[in-house]
Amino acid sequence: MLEDLVSLKMLTKPGKPACVLQWKRLEDGWVKVNSHAAFDSNTCTDSARVVIRDHSGLVRSMAA
Repeated sequence: MLEDLVSLKMLTKPGKPACVLQWKRLEDGWVKVNSHAAFDSNTCTDSARVVIRDHSGLVRSMAA
């Protein structure tokens, strides 16, 4: 099953972002959680990251 997954080669075309996003201040007491994950089918490796920021933009926690 893993060999089947690795054998799949999906072609992707880099594209332009639809719009540029800018950080906006949250209401006091709120936090924002951003996450990202990726998988490289060539090496069968993956990666994930999480960042938690408070209403002032300070990083309160992160994990890799």
